[in-house]
Amino acid sequence: MVIPNERRVIRGRIDPARAAISPGRLCRALALTFALASPAVAAQTLHFLALSDNDVPVADAVISLPADQRSSPAPAYDGAPAIMDQVKKQFRPRILAVAAGAQVAFPNSDNVRHHVYSFSPAKVFELKLYSGQPEAPLLFQQPGVVVLGCNIHDSMLGYIYVAETPYFSQTDASGKATLTFPDAIPAPKDILVWSPELSIDSQTILRLSLSELPTSAADRDAYIIRLNMQGNGVERTQGKSGFGGKFRKQQHE
Repeated sequence: MVIPNERRVIRGRIDPARAAISPGRLCRALALTFALASPAVAAQTLHFLALSDNDVPVADAVISLPADQRSSPAPAYDGAPAIMDQVKKQFRPRILAVAAGAQVAFPNSDNVRHHVYSFSPAKVFELKLYSGQPEAPLLFQQPGVVVLGCNIHDSMLGYIYVAETPYFSQTDASGKATLTFPDAIPAPKDILVWSPELSIDSQTILRLSLSELPTSAADRDAYIIRLNMQGNGVERTQGKSGFGGKFRKQQHE
């Protein structure tokens, strides 16, 4: 996992010529280098394995810490804007996870114009027909799931998961994820889990108790998350009143 407000430490370089003249200076420089390389904040790590009911790994599921399990307010987001690109008439990545307060840029890498929008409660917006780079990134302040569509290409579908905290991770192709957070945060009792393919619907975020999850001794005591993945994401009406059509209708109501 990448914590958005992480600050990287650049190791100092030692002048070999000066070190040869003064061994004591070399020792002091090496000690300083190791001190700078040490993590500034001790961290806790949890491992997870997401599986469907028939034991198929679930990729791109988002696992995050709830806001009510912090001992202090989450740090303000000060990272670069996240990127939700448009490539070959598809959103890339299909699922983007960011922390509340993050900005997201929507470049269009296609040679056709797109009209990006969302009518999700967490973020309602519209980027009218454009190519290249929009004027400015958009701020995503409200936690929740933002479903993206294109008002020109109804087959385009993407998701932005806005996490309550900056402590989140996405499962890889094998269904595994590692969640890291500072030691200052009390050991969490619950986690939030989301995937657009959940059988419930694409907006529901599950809250699971860690004490009720089995663990895998064969995989670093990873918590096993079993998900009902019978759903197909956002339901669309067939024909001309598809995903984009629903947005157009809503705009005129």
